[in-house]
Amino acid sequence: MSDEQCSELVYHHSRCSRKATVFVNGVGYCKWHSPDATAKREAASERKYKLESLAHDIKWRTRELGNLALLLYKQDMVSASQMRKECDAIIALEEERKKLEGEG
Repeated sequence: MSDEQCSELVYHHSRCSRKATVFVNGVGYCKWHSPDATAKREAASERKYKLESLAHDIKWRTRELGNLALLLYKQDMVSASQMRKECDAIIALEEERKKLEGEG
């Protein structure tokens, strides 16, 4: 273990002030800036974004399905295939969201 400083550049190209505790290919990093820690944070951020995006899509499609159902009801027209298609899309999004939540 040496007194080497973390090699990560932060704040206007200054080096991180923490002590290097993780070494990858001879380059020292603090625990926060190590490639593994950075990759884990990025994966968690990406997963969170994907969950939020799926929740938004589900909400939007559900609202659109409600609007479609209301329109068809008002016009005294019912298209089962179009309704089924919209419902299947919402169900697929819900399943994807549940699968992604289960991975966490």
